[in-house]
Amino acid sequence: MSVVLSFLISFAPVVQWWFAINGLVEMLIFMQLSMVMVWKYMNTENSVQRIPYVVVIMICAGGYILTMYPAWQISLAYVLLGIFVWIIWENYKKFHIKNKRYTYYNYCSNIYNFDTGIDILEIKRDNPAFN
Repeated sequence: MSVVLSFLISFAPVVQWWFAINGLVEMLIFMQLSMVMVWKYMNTENSVQRIPYVVVIMICAGGYILTMYPAWQISLAYVLLGIFVWIIWENYKKFHIKNKRYTYYNYCSNIYNFDTGIDILEIKRDNPAFN
């Protein structure tokens, strides 16, 4: 069934028409790969095995954002958000995060936020338009 669906998507008229023109095909690839990685992330218990899934999700998010064709990007983002909500809804009871991981995620998030704040302050200090 999934092979048939992959052929239907690959040979759909919209994919063939917009292939290599504005990044629609790349957005579809990034979107579908990120959905698979979120599902795998939610169904994996080992935190070491989750690292590649997060890296691929980040690469897909960056590629999706940098495609920069809003006509397709916004509508596909709504579809992607709905599917992510469905994946989380279906796998919520099986998904476990240990307190240790929460602490690690919060630590990394705080470092990122602190670094971003310092960068913003440096930009304001060095740029006369902000003074």
